[in-house]
Amino acid sequence: MKNENQYGLTIKAVLRLSLKHLFSTRIVFRQIFLSITILICFASLASARQIYVVPSGGRTNGSGTIGDPLDTLGHALEQGRPGDAIVLRGGIHQAGNIWYTGEGGRPGEFLTIDGYQKERAVVIGRRLVVESQYIRIQNIEFKNFVITVRHQERNHWRYSHDIEILNNKFSTSGVAIYFCCSEGLIHGNSFDGAYYAIYLMHGNGNIIRGNDIRNTSMYSVHIYDEDKYSSTGEPRPKITNLLVENNVIDGSQNRSGIVVSGGDYSKPPIEINGVLIRNNLILNNSTGGINLKGDGWIKNIEIYNNTIHGNPRGGIRMNLDKQTENISIINNILSNNGSSHLYSNGKVTNLVVRKNLYWSPTSAGLGINDSSPVMGNPLFENAVSGDFHLINGSAAIDKGESLARVTTDKDGKQRPVGSAYDIGAYEYGLGDRTAPTAPKSLVFWNKM
Repeated sequence: MKNENQYGLTIKAVLRLSLKHLFSTRIVFRQIFLSITILICFASLASARQIYVVPSGGRTNGSGTIGDPLDTLGHALEQGRPGDAIVLRGGIHQAGNIWYTGEGGRPGEFLTIDGYQKERAVVIGRRLVVESQYIRIQNIEFKNFVITVRHQERNHWRYSHDIEILNNKFSTSGVAIYFCCSEGLIHGNSFDGAYYAIYLMHGNGNIIRGNDIRNTSMYSVHIYDEDKYSSTGEPRPKITNLLVENNVIDGSQNRSGIVVSGGDYSKPPIEINGVLIRNNLILNNSTGGINLKGDGWIKNIEIYNNTIHGNPRGGIRMNLDKQTENISIINNILSNNGSSHLYSNGKVTNLVVRKNLYWSPTSAGLGINDSSPVMGNPLFENAVSGDFHLINGSAAIDKGESLARVTTDKDGKQRPVGSAYDIGAYEYGLGDRTAPTAPKSLVFWNKM
């Protein structure tokens, strides 16, 4: 006998209909939730606006529309909200001492400071200090003006984070960028003349990529904590998981191109843990290409596939006072450097050096042994004019080793093109080119 209700349905049938109704209800709720999410996104986009600033003729209390622009960048920042774009019209903008501690942006909704279309917006004055998050500064020319990204004092000294400085031009007699930030990006900028170009002091997961840095007075990329213990919320400053890639660093007049320093003996040292330096052209810098120095804790430094050429005081120098751990130097071209290509004072535990090409002179250097050196002419396309692509017959072609941390060259070309990796910043020959990418979270140091 079947178990039936008054409508003649079996229990099994009732259960089947109930489950079908339940699944149908879940689908309806899911569709409602998706619709609400889409509406929220559209509402957010609709509320985002462009706030225009003109170099002259704007109003302090203007609406910020293109017909009623504001007079200064500082006043525009007072109005800016997540998703907004502050647009600077062409001309010279006078900016004094702007200190921004506002909300900034949110994930996917940067507060952006941008130049207007093809107009040339030039900012002169003193500085822009940013204590915030999700701020993007792009397509502007800065003259004798510094961008300073620092701790959020109002937020218990939490790091500023997700600050992006993109495709700007800098020329200054002082420092161009001070950077105390986490998950930040400095990309595609050009620097022609600065005391320091990029001074990175604190933070985790920052990227310095694709910049053209020339003719600095001192260090071009300075990885070192200048603030040290003056910030009460930072018990022991650290620089961790930093990526420096695809840059041209040329012609520091009095210092090296890149310095990684743990301290200058005047205050307690800092910790630098995890720096990946790859696919850079490091050229003609007075006191060396890359300099590791000071009395701090420096560990897990990876220097891969760079072209380090023409530096009068040597290619890579390690003048360290505390015991440094885990430095790996692989697949670099070191050519026409004065003094010695490589130097170490011996205070490194687990120093890995191999598959680097040495030319003029054909020797590795002092205090360092390359376990598998490559000697020979790298044969650049035209070193005098700054073209360091390889040409046929180069001793660097197919002589490198495969590195999981280097999958493309400086042009974004996939490695390898031939039977093995080429040494230096460029792969020789035809190959697929892709935009260089890197995860926001980098895991450093795989022992080899």
